[in-house]
Amino acid sequence: MFYWSGYAVIFGYVSAYLSGKGLSNTMIGVVTAVVAIAATILQPMTASMIERGKKGALRNTIMIEAVIFTVADLLLLTAHEFPLALIILLYAVLLIVLEIMTPLLNAVGTISMQFGIAINYGVARGFGSGIYSLTSFISGKLTGRYGIDVIPVLPGIVFVLLLLLLIVNRDNLARLSHESPKTESVAEAKMSLMNKYPSFFIVLIGAVCLHTAHMNLNTFGFQIVQNKGGGTEELGLAIAIASASEVPMMMLFGLFRKKLKPVMWPFLAGIFYIIRTIGTMLTPGVAGFYVMQALQMFSWALLAVSSVFYVSSVVDPDDEVRGQAAFTTTLTIGSIISSFLGGMLLDTSGFNGMMIFTIIAAIAGTVIIGSQVFSKEKIHE
Repeated sequence: MFYWSGYAVIFGYVSAYLSGKGLSNTMIGVVTAVVAIAATILQPMTASMIERGKKGALRNTIMIEAVIFTVADLLLLTAHEFPLALIILLYAVLLIVLEIMTPLLNAVGTISMQFGIAINYGVARGFGSGIYSLTSFISGKLTGRYGIDVIPVLPGIVFVLLLLLLIVNRDNLARLSHESPKTESVAEAKMSLMNKYPSFFIVLIGAVCLHTAHMNLNTFGFQIVQNKGGGTEELGLAIAIASASEVPMMMLFGLFRKKLKPVMWPFLAGIFYIIRTIGTMLTPGVAGFYVMQALQMFSWALLAVSSVFYVSSVVDPDDEVRGQAAFTTTLTIGSIISSFLGGMLLDTSGFNGMMIFTIIAAIAGTVIIGSQVFSKEKIHE
């Protein structure tokens, strides 16, 4: 809950915040691309460090990252007179920490289930989406009234609460060892995910494309809203609608997730990304954009909740943390592509140029993932 509240504001308003500080679309793209590159490097490094570490390494890593986020956010709150470069650096730290934390929190949930702890991941993630929606709506109202400098306030508050929650539950988290019973040889353990799970690797490529489309819609959401005639308040409502629409999918997915082969769900999410991106480009006003945002339920929400179970179903328990980190890394790679090309296209080809690129990415991702629908990769129930 606290994590997704911070994520909603820091990622949802990145373009509004940085453009308000005077950065062009291209420069915003460069900043978010550098962030994504850093996260892409740090995510697998962090996962490998945790897998090699002692019991409690996962807990300690999450707590350290929460501390870093809190300190950087509090500094950003006092950064009104800071040099622009330092403000950008602090915001980048917030983005990087959030990116790295995502697979770790996913791993806490899936590892807990493997150790017999009853967790309804969909309900938990759905509750997070509801909080995401509420936080986005409140932030839109606050930025509309007080300006962009108020953006770090809510993330600072919720991460202090998150840190306190982690401290209170530190003993319970320490019991979650990342070490499941070993079922493979040392030589096998050294195999890369690409060699060990070839179909999974192809799906990751498709996920990069879908996440490129997704990040275009997210990173440059402010510019999309402006194109439709809105501002920061409309952006807040648009984000709130999208995240609220996630809740039913997140909470109910567990009821029907076994009805189809695990890879089918990301494929269906891709189809809805195609519909959503085309609709976003063609809709003439803010009201139509709100409707397209509601399709987040069948695009991002379906991809996010199904990917966790998909990874758990196709990789061995020993590879769980790395597998979750690999899928999350597709989001950061997509962010790199989106940031560089999306920002540049906005400045050189305008809104339509950026959206055509977004549509192409959605189509490519859907086709690539669809190619694995009939793969013979083994499934862990």
